[in-house]
Amino acid sequence: MKKLIIQLATGLGVGRIPLVPGTAGTLMGVILYLILARVFSSLIYYAIALGVLFLVGVWISGKAEKYLGNKDDQLIVFDEIVAFPLTMFALPSSFLYILTGFVLFRVFDIVKPFRIEKIQKLNGGWGIMGDDLAAAILGNVVIQVFRIMLGW
Repeated sequence: MKKLIIQLATGLGVGRIPLVPGTAGTLMGVILYLILARVFSSLIYYAIALGVLFLVGVWISGKAEKYLGNKDDQLIVFDEIVAFPLTMFALPSSFLYILTGFVLFRVFDIVKPFRIEKIQKLNGGWGIMGDDLAAAILGNVVIQVFRIMLGW
């Protein structure tokens, strides 16, 4: 069970990519987004799927953190994988939107504006998943504002 949890938490090993594990995890999140967007045409089912994945991520990330022995270990990328599809919630699946969402999510996940870093201090999987959830929501809001203001 321990090996399975670590495999899932590290995105099947993607989190072991040197220097850019979070970016590699986000690329896996793009793949997950494309699958979810195709499978769940209804926003309600898409949101339910994301909610379930988030809660699973809290559990998996919390367990993996204990097994790996480090607070929010950089090997854990399940949070990026699950958060990116939230960045794309209710947005078109075009290359422009995906690229914009990818860049904004990565910037917000790294910089952690608006005190997002405080969320990361929550215990276990809640902190690991929570700061990425906040970065994803912020990314989505920015893109939605661009859509309205620029008529994307």
